[in-house]
Amino acid sequence: MKIPMPNTAGAAPGVQSLPAAANGPSPRERAEVLAARGNHAEAVTAWRQVLDLAYDDADAANKLGLALAATGKHDEAIAAFRRAIQYDARTPALRLNLANALLKGGRHGDARNCFEDFVAGAPNDADALVGLARAMRAQGKHEEALKPLQRAIDVKTDHVEALFEKASALKALKRNDDADAAYRLVLALDGKHREAGLDLAKILHEAKRHDEAVSFLDKVVSDHPGHLAGWIDLGSALLGTRQYPRALDAYKKALAIQPASAAALCNMSLALFGLERMEEGIAACKKALAIEPASNTAQFNIACMQLALGNYLEGWTAYEFRHAGPGKKATRDEAHAPPWFGEDLQGKSILVLGEQANGDYLQFARYASALQAMGAAVSMLIPKRLKGILSTLPGNVTLVTDLSPDGRFDYQCYMMSIPLRFERLGLPIPAEPYLSAEPQRIARWGAAIGDQGFRIGVAWQGGLYGERESTRAFTLQKLQPLSAVPGVRLISLQIGKGSEQIETLPPGMSVATLGPEFDAGEFSFLDTAAAIMAVDLVVTCDTSIAHLAGALGKPVWIALNESAEWRWQRAKSTTVWYPTVRLFRQKTARDWDPVFDEMAVALAEVVARQPAHLATKAPAKATSGPAPAPNVAVSWGECVDKITILEIKAERVRAPEALANIKHELDALRPSLSRLGSLLPQVEERQRELRAINETLWGIEDKIRECEARQQFDQHFVELARSVYIQNDERARVKRAINDLTRSAIVEEKFYRHYASEASSTAA
Repeated sequence: MKIPMPNTAGAAPGVQSLPAAANGPSPRERAEVLAARGNHAEAVTAWRQVLDLAYDDADAANKLGLALAATGKHDEAIAAFRRAIQYDARTPALRLNLANALLKGGRHGDARNCFEDFVAGAPNDADALVGLARAMRAQGKHEEALKPLQRAIDVKTDHVEALFEKASALKALKRNDDADAAYRLVLALDGKHREAGLDLAKILHEAKRHDEAVSFLDKVVSDHPGHLAGWIDLGSALLGTRQYPRALDAYKKALAIQPASAAALCNMSLALFGLERMEEGIAACKKALAIEPASNTAQFNIACMQLALGNYLEGWTAYEFRHAGPGKKATRDEAHAPPWFGEDLQGKSILVLGEQANGDYLQFARYASALQAMGAAVSMLIPKRLKGILSTLPGNVTLVTDLSPDGRFDYQCYMMSIPLRFERLGLPIPAEPYLSAEPQRIARWGAAIGDQGFRIGVAWQGGLYGERESTRAFTLQKLQPLSAVPGVRLISLQIGKGSEQIETLPPGMSVATLGPEFDAGEFSFLDTAAAIMAVDLVVTCDTSIAHLAGALGKPVWIALNESAEWRWQRAKSTTVWYPTVRLFRQKTARDWDPVFDEMAVALAEVVARQPAHLATKAPAKATSGPAPAPNVAVSWGECVDKITILEIKAERVRAPEALANIKHELDALRPSLSRLGSLLPQVEERQRELRAINETLWGIEDKIRECEARQQFDQHFVELARSVYIQNDERARVKRAINDLTRSAIVEEKFYRHYASEASSTAA
């Protein structure tokens, strides 16, 4: 189509030498100067003036197109380049400029056609071949794009953009090793190529090669200090190396460039989390939400920090945002049921939706039985591999591995949303042991393990991450201080990846294995659960075995990195989730030695209290050693009462051995109170009442014993004796109040006679 000619009042066609203004440069000269200075918007106006005077000036139309493209006006640039080609079809550069404008304007199909036409006439034009490849990649044809890119490289081996596009295509194809090599070649030719440095660092970051990523990103921000993404990516790589102060500084640099960067604020919160400055991290995320109210990342980070602080209501509320965003839902359509928000479940059915990894299933499966205790018929959707171990849940929980289209439930709820419902209902975290091992498997693996020595089941990395890929894992050799404790035997619970480390142990260290049949069946964890029950202690990193041992009620020591997951909170050596867990924490990132040195000292103390385990060979039915501590359920009222009595004894008993026993028992019981969650402040009020009553009873008993010593059984003695059962009535009342407050599953029944002598019963 011919472009209409302007009304030029007799102007001759063709490129004109426009007259200069009387006292200044000509319009063309002015346009050239503006373009050279980078004043593209003004250059657009100047080139239009040139074309007003010479409508068929192909050179001016081409330069107008370049100026328009520089200002992002790609559609107008396309029109300008077509106008140039109309009046000069023989200059190849005009068609190449048009193809590039089509590409930048998002018209990828037209751009590809234009590049292909150009390459047909100039098959060795490297720039055109690169442009064609970019058009192909814009269409998602990364594999196809490699062909013109390789041709461009064959033509010009040091063509930086051809090499960069090839690397990017390989990265898009997930051929990261090849992409890594290609990006390095780009940087060898152009050390300041920003995008190559950023993309290579992303590959290294994904591969958990954080130290290498940091080195490349340091170069990027040195060469391009004003580039926002460079500082954000550097911060992320530094987080991977646990260099939290440097990461925080990188995010501050990013925010200096763009204060309203929600991404920088969200990432900065992770650095603050690592520095245990959680309140500041939460504040950073709230700033991010003010900028991007729909930021699920900010909400998730807030959730993790609030949970780490033990602020469960706020934490679990924010954790619900994991279901927000495109393609995510808080329900499953196949369940044909509304979400459960805490409604009465008596006589109702509910589907518990499992989620995330093995450890999460094992940790939060406890809530299925708790829901059943609330009167619900409970079904739980789980992966098939966990059906065996989760079938040991108490009660009658129905396990399903697929949802039937015909399934009908009254409610549904994701398992990691149930804690929020319990918080809102004022219910404590269920922390009694809730999984068990099959007796025949315990017998089998117990025989394989034997009863010699103090037996420790050990695991040092999870199934989904390796020693190199995760700071949660440690190498098996780090357990050497434990193996050096006299009488200790280490038994591997490690399956699959990581087991090869047993072959390279240092001299003097040995770890027993349970053979290739151990947990080789269809269902995971059945043999592992049995082996855990057959050992005296489990020592593990933060992995599913830690949750399994805790759910079984077995003593387990977990070695945590310095920035442990939210579920283990901060600084504590105990956890609300499992009363038999003891936590050992890194003080410095990536330094495990002090952790296991501390653990070895604690282990030596434990072993010293259990001499029966030190025999080199003990008979299977030996009864000379101490029996294991009983693991029985009691009411919350009884538990709190016992703690107050022990606290009084700890203040009044002076005999060193007796005092040590009292403190040992108190240390074993006190952590259980943390399981009360938001109910703890109310229970503590009742605890103070119980303490006052028990102190009164202590004083009364002292006085009664004084009377007995003097053989003084007068009216004063009778009043003292009567005051004992009066105080015990008060004690039972407070214990009953605690049980009512906590909805204790176990209620202690007291039987006695009223003062008028009739039989009576009351619950405490």
